[in-house]
Amino acid sequence: MVFFSSEGYSKQVKDKLLTTFAYNDMWQDDKGNIILASCQDGGSCIHIINTGKSSWKYDYEELMPQGNIQRIMDYTKLIRKNLKNFKKPDWLREPVCVTGFEGTKDPIFQELDDSKSLVLLGSPWNRGHNQEPSWRLPLYEGNRYLNSRDRRNKYDRSAKEIVDYFTPSYDGVKGISTWAGHGNDPLYYSLDVLKEIASYGYEHDGKKTIYIYPEMNHTDKDFGFVMKNQVYPLVEFMGTIKSNVAFRAKNVFWQGQVYTKDWEPVVSGKYAAEVIPILEETTDKTQDLSIAGRMGLWTAGSVDGWGVRCSRDDPSFDRSRQFSSQKLSNHVLRKTVYSLACGANYIHNSAESDTEELEYHASLAYELLAKEALYVPKRNEILSFSPVHLSMYKPQEIYLQEGEDHKWWIYFDKNREETQPKVFSHMNASWLGGTLTPWDFSTYASGVIDRRQNIIPPYPNGMVLITPVQNNALRENNSVRGNLADNLHPFYKSILKEYITDGVDYLSADGKQRYKADEFYKQIKKDIEEGAKKLPVLVKGEKTGWVVAQVSPTHLRLTLVDGGYLAPMDRKVKVMLNNLSVKKVCDILDGISYNITDNSFDVTVPCGMFRFIDIELQKPFM
Repeated sequence: MVFFSSEGYSKQVKDKLLTTFAYNDMWQDDKGNIILASCQDGGSCIHIINTGKSSWKYDYEELMPQGNIQRIMDYTKLIRKNLKNFKKPDWLREPVCVTGFEGTKDPIFQELDDSKSLVLLGSPWNRGHNQEPSWRLPLYEGNRYLNSRDRRNKYDRSAKEIVDYFTPSYDGVKGISTWAGHGNDPLYYSLDVLKEIASYGYEHDGKKTIYIYPEMNHTDKDFGFVMKNQVYPLVEFMGTIKSNVAFRAKNVFWQGQVYTKDWEPVVSGKYAAEVIPILEETTDKTQDLSIAGRMGLWTAGSVDGWGVRCSRDDPSFDRSRQFSSQKLSNHVLRKTVYSLACGANYIHNSAESDTEELEYHASLAYELLAKEALYVPKRNEILSFSPVHLSMYKPQEIYLQEGEDHKWWIYFDKNREETQPKVFSHMNASWLGGTLTPWDFSTYASGVIDRRQNIIPPYPNGMVLITPVQNNALRENNSVRGNLADNLHPFYKSILKEYITDGVDYLSADGKQRYKADEFYKQIKKDIEEGAKKLPVLVKGEKTGWVVAQVSPTHLRLTLVDGGYLAPMDRKVKVMLNNLSVKKVCDILDGISYNITDNSFDVTVPCGMFRFIDIELQKPFM
């Protein structure tokens, strides 16, 4: 809260009051009371500050919201208490090792970094200084990226200065992650400089390097030249030193642009070990699609792993009315837990709550990983996929463009909306928070109703993967990724059903026939609902993310997450069991047992939290 001169606006600040949380609105009534709308972290209270009290400034600075926020903090303490007593069951396999891009020097992270299930890297920043660009000639003569610049940075360092700056960053850590470029300018450094830095790490105790490229959503000819001459040679080199390149793309990229010509080598599986798909959620409104897209590439064999990214401005789906000061970062915690339970093995996070004052709230995900209470499944262990999957083939430009027009409200086209129904629609900024059509994939598959932050989507009939095409007629050239059925749990071997789309229409298996989105969706919706009846576990309830994995021959792990991204609350769900002989069901952290009635049981997921439920079977599943 900032106080200016009483004589109208003045640049001279008279006083400042700092408080822990940010609030959605503020007003002063005619009695002088300051009224604060709810806390941006999902608060459920309105706060009235009586400025007639001598202590009002202190009261404001020390304000700790009650309601949802206090409940979340109390639940967090309870989970940590239960976690101390948790012991990994003997029947759990060795954990998937998750890599965190950003480690810190806080004691809590230093302790976690010693676990078998988590590796935290250093994350040096170039402090806004990139390599001077003379190296781009003559290769990029005539290419628009010859003179492209990221306006946030200066291009004033020699190759030696860049190398000398980054190489000491490997000291005392297990590797580093850092930006190598950006969609605004993918040429921060020369290929030789990037290779030299990463080689230094590998030559010093085999340390890993992860180069990050945010917002690489372009599909033009000049960008393709950069991919061919800078990015793919770097990816190939990184494979020789057990390192990676992470593409932190936005919007519909992982179910859109990745299926265009320049990204064909990634989809083919050629760089499965090197490439990491990550979504940058800022201003996105299609997160429910992206997680299906990244998991689709992973399960199809295009990539060996994928990542979750959370940052301060993730909650912004409308840049003109941006509320992105969630200090508790409960949404970060839940999104991370959900993504890891879906199989993500990379974390690219920063959180406001990673402070002592807020009890390192978001870091609870790392603690759960380190104690192996949070189970990260392999792709052949998950049993909550729908047997139906949707494959992408040569996405139409209108679909890609609408997914990219996410900031400004000027793109509404009444005629196009009324005459051209689309599989994926209402994605540009004119539909911020807008209701979806019945035939939109997000409606009938994801189970969401609008274009907001649906990063923990319910997928009520199982996760409907968005995959590369499986049939040979439309498969990409030089494909080495194998088949989806071979990568999934054996349960899916003979029950998978593929549909194909270009983002606007549905296509026949040979690509020669088109089917309208507002008609053909009925058949897919029916098949999805019928396919759900085959799943061993099904979860029904409002805004709850869920994942099922087989963790041993006789144990299934059900992860449930409150899906109210910025509106956390208790979530009541019904868990239905199909053809399972169940011995016992209990929460692995608090020990609560659930009674089964009519092949189902009810669960309440606490506000802003999650549950890890063990379903013990009387005999092995398959």
